[in-house]
Amino acid sequence: MPTDRQKVQKRYQIIIGVLLCVLWGIIALTTIEWGVPASRLTHDLHTQSKIPEDWIIEGDVSDQLAAYICYPEGYPERSRRVIYVNRPGLSFGYLFRHSESLSGIDEYVTAYTLEDHGETAFLSMNYPQVAKIEINNGKETQVIDIDSQKPFAIVIPEDSGFVQLYDVNGNSVPYYRHTL
Repeated sequence: MPTDRQKVQKRYQIIIGVLLCVLWGIIALTTIEWGVPASRLTHDLHTQSKIPEDWIIEGDVSDQLAAYICYPEGYPERSRRVIYVNRPGLSFGYLFRHSESLSGIDEYVTAYTLEDHGETAFLSMNYPQVAKIEINNGKETQVIDIDSQKPFAIVIPEDSGFVQLYDVNGNSVPYYRHTL
């Protein structure tokens, strides 16, 4: 039969255990970046970034970066660009990083780079009619075909090589770097 002293010690042990669990929970909630899983990014675009359900969404997701260009059909001048980042370490998904609403015609290709991330997101409503992206690492050239009539969002690792865009006539298309 436990003594009164043993009962009191047991209660203190339980209280200390509960307090430690609560403390661990608070630490976990404030230090772990929970993020959004890749499979739920388009849902997050609609709920958190307020992209209407009937908008067209073009995007690309890599291990570190997710890039989207969103626009209503028939009104491409009202496009929106959204970037998510998946940080290394204790992270459980993609975190919203940047959103940009564009009013008027976006005539350019923009290359978004993030500090401390080895990837670049190329986004465009594709008014320059980009038909292909060539990536030359000095040994070989990788070609990515693009539908010249559609907007695009594509993520390319920084260490892949020199990136060059070409339009439907084979002319070089400039892109503008934007560091986030």
